[in-house]
Amino acid sequence: PIFVSWNGFAEVLLGMDGNDLHMKPVKSLYPEHEWRRIRSHNVRRKGMQHHIETRVIRKDQDIIDVDLSVTVLKAPDGQITGSIGILADVTDRRRTEQALRESEERLRALVENAPDSITVLDFDGTILDSNKKGEGLFGYSRGEMSGKSMFDLGMIPEECVAKTSRALERTIEGVEPKPFEFELVRKDGSQITAEVTTIASERAGKAEIICISRDITERKKAEEALRRSEE
Repeated sequence: PIFVSWNGFAEVLLGMDGNDLHMKPVKSLYPEHEWRRIRSHNVRRKGMQHHIETRVIRKDQDIIDVDLSVTVLKAPDGQITGSIGILADVTDRRRTEQALRESEERLRALVENAPDSITVLDFDGTILDSNKKGEGLFGYSRGEMSGKSMFDLGMIPEECVAKTSRALERTIEGVEPKPFEFELVRKDGSQITAEVTTIASERAGKAEIICISRDITERKKAEEALRRSEE
């Protein structure tokens, strides 16, 4: 296929004028591997194809990202006479998406390797996610915790259930988060003291609670030993 007609935006997009585009092979606009991929969509057989994300080469040899939609033109007898292609420049959008992905990857790495336990709950205490430190703090793997209530797993001692529920409610109500101390039960039945901060958050339109926990058991023991020594 070759170019026989185009609009002004096509010239701006491709950095070309009429002399550059007239009778120019369509194939020459695409990197070779992209042209093969576009041809694999079998647009001639399907008749049209919308929103193919691909890349084209401008006159200055800069390669840009585009969204391509193609419709095949046919004569009354059904013979293919040409096609209409609509290109939209999505370079900035792709760069923004790439920057967002990189930002999310950095954030995931920070969360995963944080020195404190980071656990994500929904508002009834069901565990949605955790980092490596969270697995170490509670003694459960992520698979064992995910989708289960921290109350049903027995992570909260009976005498602390009401206090924990109230803390979650205060987070939901938007009360400014302040660290507070909790007694937690690990998978092996041992009990630890943790300093916990809860933060209300939202992901994909769904409200969540982020719990940042730090094991302060040894610190509490040292404080108690010091108090006894002072007495």
